Amino acid sequence: MLRKLSILLALTSISLALFAQTPFEVNGQEVAPPDNTRALRWGCRKAKRKLGQPVNGQYYLIAQLAHLPNPEERAAITQRGIALKSYLGGNAYYITAPADGKWRKRIKGTIIVSLFPLPPKVKCSRFILSGDVPDYARKGGRMGISVGYYEGFPDEWVRKRLEELGANGRIRIMGEPFWSLEAWVSQEVALRIAGESWVQRVGLVSPPNELYREQASLQPSPLRLEPLAE
Repeated sequence: MLRKLSILLALTSISLALFAQTPFEVNGQEVAPPDNTRALRWGCRKAKRKLGQPVNGQYYLIAQLAHLPNPEERAAITQRGIALKSYLGGNAYYITAPADGKWRKRIKGTIIVSLFPLPPKVKCSRFILSGDVPDYARKGGRMGISVGYYEGFPDEWVRKRLEELGANGRIRIMGEPFWSLEAWVSQEVALRIAGESWVQRVGLVSPPNELYREQASLQPSPLRLEPLAE
């Protein structure tokens, strides 16, 4: 009897280890996925609230999987209405899911071990967080930011939402197929934008070409190795 119990406990421990959440890094910051799939399957309201508010009938979240999915496991997730988008690292993916609250149906039978929104500060580069912005990306108390977001949002919707968040300067939307934009905003507004679930990352605009050329000219010439004597 004791031997059977020991075997059962060992198997349970192995199962929990295989399907446990694993911390990973984004932008040099640690992300600790919550252990919430069971609570979501049971319909826990608190767990649902922590997913944040859906946008246009969809949740925009991070899903950590027990491991990288094989074709069958990926198909099982897709068949339940969860769309795996780009890979984030640590067996985690950007995902979208219908905001119908049917998490039991969506999670059961999959290798999803955690569902959560990415914290705003984790989406931001260190320059955005510190406010220590290079001269090329600073203008009149504002910083030039580059924002990457989920595909499928119309340009006019994006522009209107940014204006609601306080981005009242010049906004350049690249849209499909890049799904990114550039804007000049205060640090406060940049962090506010990062708090949107449909936003994936917030960094600085790229340096101008002139700065690229200047930096390249300052690089030391490649070392030339002396040929070996014959």
